[in-house]
Amino acid sequence: MKKLTYLIIAMTLIVGTSVTSCKKITDLLEITLRDVVFDVDVDASELTTKDNSFGFGGTATLNPAGNSDLAPYLSTIRRVEIKEIKVTVTSVTPATGLDLLDASFSLTDNTNSDNFTYTISSTNPLTVGTVITLDSSTPNFDKVSDIISALHSSTVSLQGHVNQTGFTIGFNYSIKADITVGVPEGDK
Repeated sequence: MKKLTYLIIAMTLIVGTSVTSCKKITDLLEITLRDVVFDVDVDASELTTKDNSFGFGGTATLNPAGNSDLAPYLSTIRRVEIKEIKVTVTSVTPATGLDLLDASFSLTDNTNSDNFTYTISSTNPLTVGTVITLDSSTPNFDKVSDIISALHSSTVSLQGHVNQTGFTIGFNYSIKADITVGVPEGDK
């Protein structure tokens, strides 16, 4: 009976160690792609007026699955950690004197309608190179990870108001992420 007890304990240890080792091996077969960038340019056009301000709006399509850095790993994504979103002014006419009065930036999954929206309502001068940065302290920021993780095509929308008419504005909407993936079969 004593030998049977020792045998059961030994088998339990062997099986336990095997399961733990398999998990460790699987963990070793994943890598984290740092600072993967998904970006799209959005040209905003002049819309309607509103109480001494002039509206603008623009949309573009963002396709996370089209990112060349991520292409070999699309079927093995395990985690997506969005680090930041930067909305950068890439072109402004007139070059000086145009002030942003308010703006709303959104990202909407075109398949399941998940949505992230952020609104600012403070006056800021608009010049080429102006950057608005959103990060994990931004409300509902985790929704961006859900949208990018789904790898669906998404719509980026920008809208707001400026202080004068006769303008054109170009934006770049950029999402930076760390993405943990399993190593594809051919790379093991």
